This record gives sequence, structure tokens and C-alpha cells, in this order.
Amino acid sequence: MKIEIQKTIKITNENEWFLLAPPKGKEKQWKDGFSAKELARFVISDNKRFTQLIKNIVKGITKKVPEKFLGEPEAITSLPGKGLGRNHDLLLCSDNLVIGIEAKVNEPYGESISSEYTNPETTLNKKQRIEDLWHMILPNMSQEELKNSKLRYQLFTATAGTLLEAHNRGIKKCILLVLSFRYEDEDSNHQNEESFFDFVDTICNGKDNNNFEIKNDNIECWFRKQEIVMSRPTYQL
Repeated sequence: MKIEIQKTIKITNENEWFLLAPPKGKEKQWKDGFSAKELARFVISDNKRFTQLIKNIVKGITKKVPEKFLGEPEAITSLPGKGLGRNHDLLLCSDNLVIGIEAKVNEPYGESISSEYTNPETTLNKKQRIEDLWHMILPNMSQEELKNSKLRYQLFTATAGTLLEAHNRGIKKCILLVLSFRYEDEDSNHQNEESFFDFVDTICNGKDNNNFEIKNDNIECWFRKQEIVMSRPTYQL
């Protein structure tokens, strides 16, 4: 299996990644220990390990492993309602599978969906978007449950963006993959781990499941999380 990274043109190194697909915060977020740079470093500099990881995940889901994925950093998928779309840290697409990648460096998934919804500063447009995402992913859950939900808003937008990208491409299978980076001398963020699996358990209706289906489109979505242990960079004086 081959994975080619591109943003209008092929990306072959970390500098090209930053020039063609910088994070929203530009230089402020392009630093060692920040998710954008660590993801680029893993994908480009440790490409064999990254490719094998994707291959293993795909083989656990579908018998037809694609020969090639095209990957786009900072790909944007439009979400319901007005406002910004979903920025995938990296979007991988083949002819039969979409993988939306969310990269974290031992950090949480932002605020809970209830905090975002009930915040007095939340605009009506954002409230409508939250309701649309809630009903898209959890159609049988009430608005009262939305107002009290501790599930993380970022995981809703990541899931919706991955599903909608599959829908837009006419593809029936997709994966939301969280890559959680940490330095080898640090402990894992257990709260981050719990937030992810609480979300998956709720969405997939039970601890024994790790996928669910959008019935109207017959699109199946799987959830995976992989921890990546990295060495601290060394600098010569």
C-alpha cells in the first residue's frame, strides 16, 4: 500500500507541509510537541511506520485493502449550517475508504458539547450547528440530553466531517482515527482516553461495538485510536 501526501502538489518533506498546509495558528502552532508538526514528522519522516499502521487498521475493517491513499493535510469538509467547516488534520482517501485523522499531543478534545451549547456567548448559528450534528449522529437522543452531554464537541465535528466526506465522494466506509502523540518520558493522558471511549460507547451503543451506520446513506463509520510514542528532539549547540 502506498500513501501519497499532497496539497495541490505532492508533499515530500516537513517544510513543504508547512508551506502548503500550515495549521490555523501558523508558526505559533508549528513547534515541537504540537500536533500539526508531530503529525507531519510522523507521516513524512517515519513513513514506513505510518503506512504500516494505516494498513493494519484497514485490514481489521475491510478485506479490500486499497493499493493507494491520497492524503491531504488541513482538508476542509463543509458542516451543516453557517460557519467554518471541519479541518481534518489529515484526510486519507481511496476509491473505497475515507479516513479522517485527528492528531493530539496528550491533550483533550476541547469543551463538552453541553458547555459549547449552553455558553451564553455561543451564537444562534453555532447552536443550530450543534443541534444538527447531534441529530445527525445521535438521532434518538433528546435535546435535553444534548444540554447535559459531557461528550466532546471536537469528536462530533471530527465524526461528522469524516462521514460527510465519505458521503460527498460516494464512499460507503469511513474511519475516524485519532493519533495521540506523547513523549516517551510522559504518561498517557487517561482523561483523553476516557473521553474518546465514552464517545465511542455512546455513538456505537455499547462497549462491544466500535462502528455505527448512518442508515439513510448506508455509510458505516469505524473509530480507532492509536498512541504514538515519540522521542524528544535533540539539538546540537
